[in-house]
Amino acid sequence: MLGLCPIHNEPEYTNVSRKVREILHENKRLSQCSFCRLTVHKWEGGVETAAHDYFLEKEDVLTLGLPFDTVIHLNDRDIEKKSLNDRFVIQKMRLLLSTVCMQCIAPLKHLNLWGD
Repeated sequence: MLGLCPIHNEPEYTNVSRKVREILHENKRLSQCSFCRLTVHKWEGGVETAAHDYFLEKEDVLTLGLPFDTVIHLNDRDIEKKSLNDRFVIQKMRLLLSTVCMQCIAPLKHLNLWGD
């Protein structure tokens, strides 16, 4: 069941780190922060079946042991091929996650940091 945003009373289904949620909910200056869109690609039998975006702050990315960049792509395991890919990093990332509503994430998306 989706939670409701305490500010906008809308469903929260956009994945962000707790740090990004705090920045957005407290209306902190986005220009003073460094953000990353981390995309997790899911595979089945060597074919990509889905891709999910997560929005992280620079410190979150460094906590995962990854070099910081504004766009990072990780590959989830492929069960049929018995390939773990970046599975351990993805599991570690999930410990940092929270959710926000579309109105909360809008200021971050308007920065056009990712060119899409």
